[in-house]
Amino acid sequence: MAAPDLPIELWLEILQYLPRSALHGMLGLSRVLFEVVMNDLYEEIRFISDDKAMLKTFDQMKFAGIASRVRRLLIQPAFLPALEERTGLLPKVQDRLSSRWWFNKPLRISPARPVVTFNPLGTPEELEVSRNKALRAATGALALCHNLQTVTIVLYDHTATPQFNLFLDSLWQSPTIGVSNLRSLSIRTTPAKLPRLLLPLVESSKMFVNLEEVTFDITPSRLELAGNDHNRAVDALKSFFKAFGNNLIAVNLSSTRLHLVESVLGSMQPLLRLRKFELLTSLSSKQRWQPENISKFIANHASVLEHLTIKPYARRTVYHESDITYARWINPGINDATRPSAFAGVVFPKLKSLDVGLRDPSETAPYTWPPALPSRSHSSLLPNPSIFAPNITSLTLTDVSLSFPRIRDLVNQLAEDRSGGRILEKLNIMVETLTPPVFDILASKLPHLRMLTMDFNIISDLEEVRTYREPDRSLEFRELIRARRYPRWKLQYLRLTSVGFQCSARHPQPTDMGVVAESLPSGVELDSSYDCYCHMALDSPVFNRHMIHHH
Repeated sequence: MAAPDLPIELWLEILQYLPRSALHGMLGLSRVLFEVVMNDLYEEIRFISDDKAMLKTFDQMKFAGIASRVRRLLIQPAFLPALEERTGLLPKVQDRLSSRWWFNKPLRISPARPVVTFNPLGTPEELEVSRNKALRAATGALALCHNLQTVTIVLYDHTATPQFNLFLDSLWQSPTIGVSNLRSLSIRTTPAKLPRLLLPLVESSKMFVNLEEVTFDITPSRLELAGNDHNRAVDALKSFFKAFGNNLIAVNLSSTRLHLVESVLGSMQPLLRLRKFELLTSLSSKQRWQPENISKFIANHASVLEHLTIKPYARRTVYHESDITYARWINPGINDATRPSAFAGVVFPKLKSLDVGLRDPSETAPYTWPPALPSRSHSSLLPNPSIFAPNITSLTLTDVSLSFPRIRDLVNQLAEDRSGGRILEKLNIMVETLTPPVFDILASKLPHLRMLTMDFNIISDLEEVRTYREPDRSLEFRELIRARRYPRWKLQYLRLTSVGFQCSARHPQPTDMGVVAESLPSGVELDSSYDCYCHMALDSPVFNRHMIHHH
């Protein structure tokens, strides 16, 4: 008689302590592990290359037991020819150089010339045969994936060949995909590529009855835009939202081209089911920003929005793209004439989660790292949350390190009686100086806070540090924290980070988290995971660890 299998909950607990590489070797240990491994192998299909391994995967997907496991599809065809390969001309040198370190180097630009390259993978004809074979295999395999829920397309400066376009058309026209479970679509591309990717979707919009979430990440091309590419991209987005607007619950827009975003949002009819909106674009006077269109869109959906993210820069761009214009829009002065059309003039009765990239209006000079200490002004950077978002439960404030007076004012506002509103449960902020008084005020004013993430520049026992060059006072901080106890604080999750010495990413500070956890009730989860892959992260024994602290 076969031994009874372990409960699935126990297997999942065991797998948390094992690296993912060990999972596939456990395929035959039990039926539970077989299902876990098979889902791990086929739940997400990444169509990136046209090699033998990819063809083998598509061949395996012809079996119903495998095709039914596919939930997510990534299409990032790195095997397509680059644009300059297709045209036979090299783009201008300055268009190919994206690094800012090249800006001051004198360059002699020669006229465009034919590309003469040697490709060890084969002749152009052989490469085309390989591409087309993979695309045909993908077309047949994906038509069997009845449970596909998420599609992500990443296509930048590669040529969309006729065979690739046929592959996409077949994907959108397949009844097994459109009518079933497709709920999320993400497209990362350039303005020139956007119309070709969207218009077939619009034509088949009646098939996508369950599409609820869309993400558009529009980035500049290495090559110059043609004269009408921008307008065609705007028209394509307008057509898409007109076709799918009544279905959408979540919309995420990211683009360095502010005018594109403004044109689309300004003409959009209210999305009746919208609950989540994310906007990441360069909001600054440099791009001649007129806030009316964005303000109108937000105001039209303020009564239904539950999750809102606003960042004054697009993904993978720099912070200093924003300026005082954005700061005044977020929270203008009481007597500011722009207040009625600003973000501060809107009330969000159902908003639960808010993530805002801040900008300090007192900083008139371009942003530098590290920022000046202390802030020249302690005026509030955000409207009073208890007024404009009485039901907020999660707040994330990034890009500006808050001084202690600003932290105190913010916490006092969050602790105000919100007339039966919800209680804040999650807080993620940046602070100039991590000091014991910060924890004192959080524990006393927000005792029901369950998740706390703080990124700090300096750690000290002093309430405010005057300069970054002062001696390290982390030992004094730890001594004071060890003497404190917060028995009524219901904190369940803690993450403290600071910028790494040899890495621009934020690194966890497990020692300081452990000291703070001693002052809290037992059972707090300490998040020591890294978001980067620098040598400190790879050498750390807690690279991806979430540890429960017990006294």
